[in-house]
Amino acid sequence: MEATSKEQLIKSIQKDTDNQQEVKYERKWYAIYTKSRCEKKIYTHLTDLGYTAYVPMRKELHKWSDRKKLIEVPMINSYCFVYLDANRERQKVFEAPGYVGFVSKDRHPVVIPEAEIEAMKKTVDSMLSVEIESRLLRKGKRVRILTGPMTGAIGVVENLTSKKVNILLTAIGVTMIVDLNDNVHFETVEDIED
Repeated sequence: MEATSKEQLIKSIQKDTDNQQEVKYERKWYAIYTKSRCEKKIYTHLTDLGYTAYVPMRKELHKWSDRKKLIEVPMINSYCFVYLDANRERQKVFEAPGYVGFVSKDRHPVVIPEAEIEAMKKTVDSMLSVEIESRLLRKGKRVRILTGPMTGAIGVVENLTSKKVNILLTAIGVTMIVDLNDNVHFETVEDIED
C-alpha cells in the first residue's frame, strides 16, 4: 500500500511540474503610478523580485547653503515601468512600497509599446537632439522617428520650435521634450488633426 501512495505522490508531483512547464508568460511593459518620491523604492522592490523595471532618470544639480550635489531624479514623476505578465504576475506588484495602481483603461492595465520604452531609454541615455524637417512635422501629426536616439518611437507632435520638439507618447500620455541638434528623420504615420 505504501508503494501505491509513493507512486501517486510521484505522479502528482510530475503532473504539477508538467503543468508549470506549460505555463508561458506573456510579458509586456506596463506603467505603474507610485506615491510621490517612491519611484526608486518600487524600482528596487521589483528588480529584487526578478522583474525588469525602468524609471527614466536625469541628473540635477541641487544646492544647499553649504554644498552642491548632482542628484538623480525621475524624469517622469510618480511613474515606474515594469515588464511582466499582467494576468499572472500583477498581484506581486501590489505589495511594492509606494504602489498606487497600474495605468489602466476600462479597468485593464494599459500595455506600453516596447518602442516607447526603448525611445525613452535612448533619449535618456544619449540626451541627443535632432534637427527637424519642419515641412514633415506639425502640431497634431502622428509620426514615427526613423533615426536618432528615439528611433522607432511613435508619438504625436504637440509642439515644435527650431530647437525642440515635444512628442506625446500616447500609450502613457507623457510628453518627451527633446533638444534638437542631430539630424533625425521622421515619417508620417497618420494625421491626428489638420
